[in-house]
Amino acid sequence: MKTKKAFTLIELLVVISIISLLIGILLPALGAARKTASKLSCMSQMRQIGTANQIFAVDHDDFLVKHWENRGPLDADPSGYGGDASWGYEFPFQSWDYILSQVVSNKSIFKCPDEDGEVMYSSWVGDWAGPNFADAHIHASYRLNMGHHADTRKGMRVSDFKNPSSSMVIAEGLNAEDPERYLAQWVSDMKSRVGELVVDNTAFNRHGGGTTESIKDGISNYVFVDGHAESMAWGVSWDRLGGTDSKPETIWRMEYEDSRYNNGQPLTNQN
Repeated sequence: MKTKKAFTLIELLVVISIISLLIGILLPALGAARKTASKLSCMSQMRQIGTANQIFAVDHDDFLVKHWENRGPLDADPSGYGGDASWGYEFPFQSWDYILSQVVSNKSIFKCPDEDGEVMYSSWVGDWAGPNFADAHIHASYRLNMGHHADTRKGMRVSDFKNPSSSMVIAEGLNAEDPERYLAQWVSDMKSRVGELVVDNTAFNRHGGGTTESIKDGISNYVFVDGHAESMAWGVSWDRLGGTDSKPETIWRMEYEDSRYNNGQPLTNQN
């Protein structure tokens, strides 16, 4: 009679060891691939947001969307630029994210795939604002950079910027309770203030690389005035353009031409 052959215990242990070794090798690579895919997906969404901002500017006399007060280029006095310059956006449907979500007909692009949680803007208001207020609720993954603005009520045109491709307009935001919609160097509220070593309310390392002890190594995505998006380290985002202390400034506060604010002079970079 023929005897049936079977694996010995040693052979089984060898096979299990090989499988375990392969898993140990492949899992980090799969995790890295997943992170890369999420970063690229997030960047794709931010490119769409940048394109929406460009479309908004084309439709609104070259003005970029503002963080909240989007009733017109001067908000309270939209006729200040001559004629009836009202944009027609009223509370609560006048935030930059809501307006750009209408331009591309897609609110889902405002939630980064790497964001944990479901924090949304405007959810704190409640039903008193009207039955349709929920339409204005937007995921809080991104922040508008107001660092270029001397006054949040005054809009800026694309043509104001000396170098739109080096002027950052949207950054990634921290998933925090009651988040602000914007970031700026000149504000006192720590929920919206940014600086080279100030990362409150910013997702400076959403895509890896940084810690609170190593802020400058954090990686996240940024959108620029010309509509393009790119990934960079937090420290690099604060490097002086050109590598010196002379103008132009950093991408957070870019020199712009013919400033109608600050007596025609670019604002200083107050980190």
